Amino acid sequence: MEGELIVYPIRIAAEKSKLSSHVIRMWERRYGAVSPHRSVTGQRLYDDVQIERLRLLQCAVESGHTIGQIANMSDRDLSDMEVVAPIEISPSSSAPEIDEDFVSRCLICIRDLSANEFQAELKRNSLAYSHEHFITNCIEPLMLRVGLLWHSGDLSIAAEHLASVGIRSYVEDVRLSLPVQEDAPLLLVATTVGQMHEIGALFVATMASAEGWRSNYLGRDIPAEAIVYAASQLNALAVAISVVYVPESTAVIDQIRLLRQNLDPDVALIIGGAGVNQLKNKTRNLKVIQLQELAQLRPMLAEIASESQFEKVILR
Repeated sequence: MEGELIVYPIRIAAEKSKLSSHVIRMWERRYGAVSPHRSVTGQRLYDDVQIERLRLLQCAVESGHTIGQIANMSDRDLSDMEVVAPIEISPSSSAPEIDEDFVSRCLICIRDLSANEFQAELKRNSLAYSHEHFITNCIEPLMLRVGLLWHSGDLSIAAEHLASVGIRSYVEDVRLSLPVQEDAPLLLVATTVGQMHEIGALFVATMASAEGWRSNYLGRDIPAEAIVYAASQLNALAVAISVVYVPESTAVIDQIRLLRQNLDPDVALIIGGAGVNQLKNKTRNLKVIQLQELAQLRPMLAEIASESQFEKVILR
């Protein structure tokens, strides 16, 4: 009949959106990500608009966002999000050597909900590498694998939370244990308003400490005014903020402008995270430094220090 709404059962919605039926039901019940129609017998039914929303959510999760961050976003905001595709590395490039044995051992602990064994595995493996290598070649691949398994419905919510909490706790413990000189330069790290994904910010703070800087992680979802106040009170040499998602609104760029306008001109402002490419043109006229990948952090900090009185403090 003309004008009649076409709806599909959850099995077809799963095929079209490339999600499992289990994940669709979980996203609906736990996060309210989609509101399906119901048949007279109570079965879930999805129209084309709802299936497209599921597909957009699936793409955003694959690009690194958590469903909790994006479940209540509008379809337009979801479609405007830049999906960060995996980087294809040519044979001549220096691809990271992922420790697959480490990842496999950790996944066993995570699936078994063995928090103590998971922490022990992290500590044992970290002894063999530098902090930078361990984060980029071991922790990041593990996080990616956990996200993919959870997204596909092959990992429980409890296991995903155990992994996230365990990694965050471990990285923060490492940062706080690193010896730094009291007169070393200070890097403030935070995520700004609306940015709830914080593990990348913790990576930056930890790697800065490993390079001889003092690092202070303020937390996530921090207003620009609070960051500026902390930078002034603590005499920070640089501020780094993580931006994972750039919404259609100007909220993120407004926060960056506030930071740049109110921070001391000599304080370096570093912008990193999955959303940094979307901000490239918008921050062109601002005095900000874009961190495209963690490997850039070491030379970036060295250059900032070389332009200040702290150069001799952190040179090794």
